[in-house]
Amino acid sequence: IAELRGDVQTVFHSALDKERTVWIPDLAQIIHLPDHAMFVAAYNPGYQTKRRALKISTKQRLPAMRFDYPSVDVEAEIVYNASRTDGRQVEMDIAKKLAALASRIRSEDKEKSILATREGVSTRLLVIAAEMIAAGVSTTDACRAAIVGPLANTNKEVEALETVVQMCGL
Repeated sequence: IAELRGDVQTVFHSALDKERTVWIPDLAQIIHLPDHAMFVAAYNPGYQTKRRALKISTKQRLPAMRFDYPSVDVEAEIVYNASRTDGRQVEMDIAKKLAALASRIRSEDKEKSILATREGVSTRLLVIAAEMIAAGVSTTDACRAAIVGPLANTNKEVEALETVVQMCGL
């Protein structure tokens, strides 16, 4: 372990060496890894930003990949396909509106918006809203329960989010 803090643990494991072995203390065994085994490290610099960042020397030891939300069209497909439960599924038109809603909330002008402190709508919340709609809940009530409620902390945020929901035709 190269760096261990309450908010992050960085591990440089022996699996990275040429021997391809990993010591498992709980089993008191050395495991020999196949050639296709990989070591994966994950760090989300935007997550819980109140905590201190990784040291530069630690970040420089691993390659980085940037992940972002999918495009509106791709996210609509994800929501559409993931909403299928008990033989019911949200309509593609609604899935597209939900994805557009998420995109709009995520891209609100961070300088001027009451929603500036929000991370944005996760695809998971969109799927929950879609499942509710597919089960017969109105789009407005589903968006209130699955999107507005989890994201809003104040009445002003509720009003702002509900306005965006209405603007997106939901």
